[in-house]
Amino acid sequence: MPKPVARAVIDDYIPWCVAPADITSAFALEDAAQIGFWDALIIAVAAQSGATRMVSEDLNVGQSIGGVRMENPFLT
Repeated sequence: MPKPVARAVIDDYIPWCVAPADITSAFALEDAAQIGFWDALIIAVAAQSGATRMVSEDLNVGQSIGGVRMENPFLT
């Protein structure tokens, strides 16, 4: 399913979500940072909760996305 179609379907269900702002923020981060939706959703929730750092071995170390800086715990 193309991304615009999937987003349109999700928009129909957003009113039922507990925190629809998380999904909307994730869509924006996904597009801006060119990352996967699930990574964007995790970052969106982290940012909304006030986190400034996130541990990930998949995202770019030192990159800041949505005000959250990526760190890799396995790099020394």
